[in-house]
Amino acid sequence: MGGMDMRYVKYIFMFIFCLFIFPLNVHALTSSEYRDRNVCSNYEVAIAKEGKAGDPSSTYADTVGCYGTYNEAVNAMNANTNKDVIIFERNNGKTKIVNAKYALVDLTLKGSKVINYYPDTTSTTSNSYMVNNRSTGAVDGAFLGFDYSSRRALVKVAGYKGWTNEDSYEIVPLVWVYSIGFYRSTGNIFKHNFAKKISNTLSSYYGIQIGPLPEGLLNNKNYYSYDAHYFYTDQYKMIDDYKNNNYNNAVNKNVPYYNYYQYLPNHSKTNYSAANINKYIRDGLEYTESVYGNTLNIKNQDTSNVSKLYGMGTYLIYAESQYGGNAILSLGLGRNESNSGRSNIAISKNNGYGQGAVDSSPFGSAYGFLTYQGSIYNHAQHFVTDMYQNANHYNYNGGHFGNKQGGWNVRYASDPFWGEKAASYYYRFDKYYGLQDYNYYQLAINTTSLVARASASNSSKAVYNIKNMEIPVIVVAEVTGDYVAGSNVWYKIVSDKNLNSNKDSYGSYASKFDWENSYVYVPSAYFKKINTAKSGLKDVSDVYPYQGRDYQYSYYNDSNTLTPKVGLTTNDTMYYYDGGLLEETGKKLLKNKYVMVYDRAVDTNNKVVSYLVSSDYKHDQKEWVSAANIKLVGGTYGKQTVIPVGYSSNVFVSANEKSTIVSGIYDGTYLPVLGEEVGNDGKTYLKVPISLTSNDNSYGYTLKTDSDASISLLKDNTVPVNNVPVISAKDTQVVQGKKIDLASLATAFDTEDGDLTASITYSGIVDFNTPGKYVITYKVVDSLKAEVTKQITITVIADLEPVINANDVYLSIGDTFKEKENVSAYDNEDKDITSKIKVVFNNVDTSKKGTYKVSYEVVDSFGHKVVKEIKVIVEKEKTDEEKEKKDGEFYLNDLSFNKTTKKYSISGYIIIKNINNRASDKINYYLVLKNKVTAKTYKFKVQRWTTDVPFDLGSENGYDYSSSWFKGEIDFGEGLIGDYDLYMEAATNSYYSLEKVTNVFNKDISRRNVDDKYGYNFKVNLSSKAQEIELNIRESLITTSTSNTYRNMINNYDDISFVDKELKLVGTSYNYGISYEQNSVLERSVIFEETTSFKQYKFDLGSTNKGSYDVLTSDNKNKDFVWYDKSLDISSLEKGRYAIIVYTKTKDVADYGEVSDVFGMINDASAVINNKKYSIILNKERNNRIELIVE
Repeated sequence: MGGMDMRYVKYIFMFIFCLFIFPLNVHALTSSEYRDRNVCSNYEVAIAKEGKAGDPSSTYADTVGCYGTYNEAVNAMNANTNKDVIIFERNNGKTKIVNAKYALVDLTLKGSKVINYYPDTTSTTSNSYMVNNRSTGAVDGAFLGFDYSSRRALVKVAGYKGWTNEDSYEIVPLVWVYSIGFYRSTGNIFKHNFAKKISNTLSSYYGIQIGPLPEGLLNNKNYYSYDAHYFYTDQYKMIDDYKNNNYNNAVNKNVPYYNYYQYLPNHSKTNYSAANINKYIRDGLEYTESVYGNTLNIKNQDTSNVSKLYGMGTYLIYAESQYGGNAILSLGLGRNESNSGRSNIAISKNNGYGQGAVDSSPFGSAYGFLTYQGSIYNHAQHFVTDMYQNANHYNYNGGHFGNKQGGWNVRYASDPFWGEKAASYYYRFDKYYGLQDYNYYQLAINTTSLVARASASNSSKAVYNIKNMEIPVIVVAEVTGDYVAGSNVWYKIVSDKNLNSNKDSYGSYASKFDWENSYVYVPSAYFKKINTAKSGLKDVSDVYPYQGRDYQYSYYNDSNTLTPKVGLTTNDTMYYYDGGLLEETGKKLLKNKYVMVYDRAVDTNNKVVSYLVSSDYKHDQKEWVSAANIKLVGGTYGKQTVIPVGYSSNVFVSANEKSTIVSGIYDGTYLPVLGEEVGNDGKTYLKVPISLTSNDNSYGYTLKTDSDASISLLKDNTVPVNNVPVISAKDTQVVQGKKIDLASLATAFDTEDGDLTASITYSGIVDFNTPGKYVITYKVVDSLKAEVTKQITITVIADLEPVINANDVYLSIGDTFKEKENVSAYDNEDKDITSKIKVVFNNVDTSKKGTYKVSYEVVDSFGHKVVKEIKVIVEKEKTDEEKEKKDGEFYLNDLSFNKTTKKYSISGYIIIKNINNRASDKINYYLVLKNKVTAKTYKFKVQRWTTDVPFDLGSENGYDYSSSWFKGEIDFGEGLIGDYDLYMEAATNSYYSLEKVTNVFNKDISRRNVDDKYGYNFKVNLSSKAQEIELNIRESLITTSTSNTYRNMINNYDDISFVDKELKLVGTSYNYGISYEQNSVLERSVIFEETTSFKQYKFDLGSTNKGSYDVLTSDNKNKDFVWYDKSLDISSLEKGRYAIIVYTKTKDVADYGEVSDVFGMINDASAVINNKKYSIILNKERNNRIELIVE
């Protein structure tokens, strides 16, 4: 058998025998029956067949063949051209599908549960988790592969791609899928519809409105997607793209969709007012009262109109201004978590966000708050600013709601569509008012890891790292700074940390979010914009400054107890829905009425503007009134003169429980007590107010119980309440030798007198030169002689010695030693003091082998001196042939052209795998050019990059890769005209790694430029998954212009043939994003370039709109005149081999590119002209380039 392996002969024979001798086992198969299918003893390859429309039970499978091993079955499946091929595995008397060409996974095998997902097939620690029920989870995902050894499936769900265990899924071939989640727009309203079980039919879908119709999609058409960015009408093509890690077949492949509301960071401000929010809650949601009685289940009461959200617009806006959480995002998340303020946790615990409510004990573990607004504040202050939008917090994956790939959704919720659902409430709110917030801010996402800095400079302070991909930011300005990746444009963005003026972080539970200083700067080259802001770049400070936006609010309380005041109206006054007094309720609070006073709004001048007071005692409702018409009153000693009712009771017209009931009191209501009276039944009654807006039934009587015995009655309504002032001051640390102004550490506020900071005095002394603890006492007295003091401790901490960061250096003989390179100094108090470093000893001689010493010295501002000594080891460098080659990993950070020096610079990292790549390890880096024709190589050394690198590379398998970065400027010199493959080499004296230079992240590189001698054309092979970069060096370039996208010019042929001794060329030449209407094409020509001498011959091609088909692209640009149709006399061409290049110039761009045949299907053509033979061939070694040979 010519040496053929007999195993293969056996399997071929078995296959033929089964195929032709025995009839195929074809029978009706339901999706529930295949578990008992027993066609093959090990593995059966079959074709899944669709049953009757709407009848999942009629599906079946046709057997293709039986196989002894899984690998054989996989090979057979892959070799079969049918799309619906599947693999059955028979094991322990049961059959299951273990692989399929095109399939989804059913995730609902064991009822509602949380499914873990893993980053690879071997990890025991999951990096994502998702619940699997229809209303709060994912019931299906895209099946992308099966790993036999781990029995895990690769699945894509909600933007996340990872592996899940065998007991969590069941493979369902696409042809057996009868209901699938989809996206659809009706009337320009985009909706996500959810399936229940993909193998069952579904007559109706549960869905949510998520935003306006995305660009590139149509109304009344179903689209499929498992990331909500790229959408498909064909599920097979969707699976193809997911497996190939691209989106080539998506209908919106060039305009991915990022839901504005889902990707808007929480550190943003809405344009809407508190009054807008309150009106939406009243009129849009139809909640016209707050919850009363601590439950929705009140006998004989319709509570469908009540919600804890009522009146919360004031506090949502205040939380936004004070603590940094966008008010409408907070409203949306709260609605999603609390059933719009009507859940048991929301009502019983004043918890509107489910904070602390773990899945195992949601009610018992949920946090309780004194007021509902307390949970709003805690959400904005702690969950937004301290945690989920704090770039240093472990919960941080971006400040947007997002999905399971990025954003809050990664860790906040097990529902993979939680972010989409929470954001949908923002859309519904915004739609109610005509989309005033939609696309207000310019959003952008990062395309690589990077450092956010204090200014637009690579040497400025590093504020935080942005490690994950596609983190959205708000671009508030574009500024000029250092060049990065060929661009000197930087974005000023809203910070994902709460920053002070020094760009240092505030601690947790900071008193406010610092909107004024919380900005950082990032290179624009590392970001792409994901929307078009409707009015250009907007800052968070640009939102409309309506009345009350900057008011401060202070609920009357003492620790964990409400302490409302009693107020007496001095005039008739209107009720308002908000503390800014923007919208009247239509009801009037009459003069001489007693009300409970719960909260106050204070303007920027520390003046009390409004009070939150009682508006309905029966239902315990509250609204805002002008503070000018309220006088706070109390008992002789200012004691609390209210009754917090802990039960439900009746209010009678007189002091007799047999008299007419005129009102009632529900649990939790506070009332002023106006008197006490013994009724004729011998029982004691309390006189309480009833009506506030009418003089009918102004007062009533409720039975006094033992729980009311400690009530202090109103004795003198004219005695004003004097609230003692409040001093605000915190314990403080100061570094030895640094003085601070003690008076500036305290402020004081008084309810009646306002700001008393200027009246503060203090006692105590601090010795700032001696470490220790010192007590300072502050005192202030108000206008009614109420005095208060507060003590704080000033801790003077010892000044620490500075630290010199320097490591041993390894050099080769002849290298240049730069004594301060990669050397820095830091002091805990003075910060970066690198500039103060002195070299006090250096005996390095790089001309000969040896170990040398260098000593550094630095002194801080307190006089502490530190010296550090390092070794410099000089040795002979080995050749590559003497070194061991290691696997490597390459990443391109920047490839740009400096127009001043006229040189290219390159930066990135290359890791030598399985050895340490530390700063102390001597590693050299080279850009390597390999000639595509001669295979000769040329090396250009670049520098090691160890400080202010884009991100930390960390460690892997115990090896430190942290110092694998490089950067450098290249002088290509002379004599290198030709075509080159590019490589990066990293080399120690014993090991090296050589990796191709690639651009897998579509970095914006400087593709074409010229220096004083040559032209350089860097071209990315976009048809390759790795996207390798090649370099063409010529004496001059056809043009230095390039397209405005990362895409190469598209040059397709329709006909290349010889007719009447002329070469006929018919084809298209165009760029994505450019229009080619009539008269827009200024020039089009073909250049024949000889591939060894690079001599060029140029012929005019012209343009026409008479192509054989219409060129349609997703950029929605006119492509009428992309065509050319020309016969050329090429008899003047000298003998040689020519690349065919088409150059097209329009009013917008000039570009050129080689003509190639992607599919390799060109028909060879030849002709003899003037005793020379002309032939058209396909050069497969040059990416299927079409070439002309003249011989």
